[in-house]
Amino acid sequence: MTVLLYEPNKVFRAVLANRLEELGLDVVSAISADQALTLVNKHQFKLICAGAQPTQVAAIDFIQQIRSQEIGNTPIPLIIFTDDENKIDLAALLETGATEVFHKNRITDFSTYIHNLCFKLEEQKQLQGRVLLVEDDEAISLYMSLILEQTGLKVTTTPTAENALLILENTDFDLIITDFLLEGVMSGLGLVQTVQNLNEVKARIPVLAISSMSDTSRRVEFLRAGASDFIVKPVLPEELIARVNNLVTNKKLVDQLELQQKRLKHLSMIDQLTGVYNRHALLGISGKYISEAIRHDYSLCAVVIDLDYFKKVNDAHGHSAGDSVLKAVSGLLQAECRTEDFVARFGGEEFIIILSHCDVEEAQIKMERLRKNIETLNPDGIPVTASFGIADFNKADYEQGFDGIFNRADVALYSAKNKGRNRVECN
Repeated sequence: MTVLLYEPNKVFRAVLANRLEELGLDVVSAISADQALTLVNKHQFKLICAGAQPTQVAAIDFIQQIRSQEIGNTPIPLIIFTDDENKIDLAALLETGATEVFHKNRITDFSTYIHNLCFKLEEQKQLQGRVLLVEDDEAISLYMSLILEQTGLKVTTTPTAENALLILENTDFDLIITDFLLEGVMSGLGLVQTVQNLNEVKARIPVLAISSMSDTSRRVEFLRAGASDFIVKPVLPEELIARVNNLVTNKKLVDQLELQQKRLKHLSMIDQLTGVYNRHALLGISGKYISEAIRHDYSLCAVVIDLDYFKKVNDAHGHSAGDSVLKAVSGLLQAECRTEDFVARFGGEEFIIILSHCDVEEAQIKMERLRKNIETLNPDGIPVTASFGIADFNKADYEQGFDGIFNRADVALYSAKNKGRNRVECN
């Protein structure tokens, strides 16, 4: 990125040039206002840094001359340095067109500001994401697509809101850009309103509205409908990129935050030793299994499993060996169960399985097979057996919910233990 550095003082010019070059910028220096203005006409600078002027009038005049040469183009960031902030009207400089004003003793603040600015500009060059562009003017659509694709975005175009909604059904996007006037019956405003009523994921896609009609009421209508931002035609490339960058970046940050929240929630529901669900997850999810079984009138069984004489395993072989046994058994439980079933470690050496769409006869056959498989596991050379208690959900459990079926399965488990362990009992 090339920077114009206008500073009459040789020493301070060298200090600034060094700071800018440390940030990886190419510096073109000027020692007078006339030389700086001439260079602006010859080069495409991304940043201008100008040192103190003899008077505030001279500073304002310099800013005005720079800005007058940018008609039709996006303003270049213009940093003004001062010798004494008390002797100048900062507001006047900013209102005239200065982007920021720094005192010469605030070099560290200046470096931080430039670093952040460069990061933002570089970020805009490396955007990643998908954009749905809804524009019925083919020339404008092509123009905007080229601008966006140069930043790394993938652009899908369509001239109608109706087709845009069809595309949205099957494709995820990070941004929707729509004109107000479109082919077809639905306008861009109607598209924004419709998107807001889609599912939660689609409704969260930011919308950048564009229109050749620049009246305030039009902008307010779009924003009230749910648009995230508004831009007036003709669209300047730099302004488009800046607005798109903000919207896409914010969308990705929100998506990342939501993903992290989901991961944290998932981790809070997983038993860290065995990798199956924990007791907390069981309490939260079991109710859904019960309500679905009631609503759709299908069979449901709960199974309580307890490893036999597990305390002896820990006492004889150590807790590390005990952990290996728990991991091996939980791995077998997950492998033997279907995706629609639910496996949880209830605590210690006790596990619970919820078998969906399964009556007690089927459950008994499955658990008998599982019992035999556990018996042959022999993890780390340690013999393991387990006792099983099964109960099916019935009308008597309606008021008690999962507690009712769990208590009856627990009774069946104790029956299995009382009958010698390593067996399956039903209640």
